[in-house]
Amino acid sequence: MRRPQLTDADVGKHVVTDDGTVLGRVSAVNNGVPYVEFDPGVIRKVTTALSWQRIDDEDGLPLKTGTVERITDDQVRLEATSRP
Repeated sequence: MRRPQLTDADVGKHVVTDDGTVLGRVSAVNNGVPYVEFDPGVIRKVTTALSWQRIDDEDGLPLKTGTVERITDDQVRLEATSRP
């Protein structure tokens, strides 16, 4: 099965896990690679869990290739086994 490809038209859509948790929004698409600007609460949980000081990237962080299950009018939904 072919994976959905994101385009600039997907910028601004919510990035959602398989269980419906909103991680953030698509902030950019560069050569088909979506970048996610994570919600502040998600960033806090991730940086605390990994003992990171902070995440700074003006385009957001890239999603792994092949993690997107489907794209709707307002969401980019990740596969059940995928996490950014």
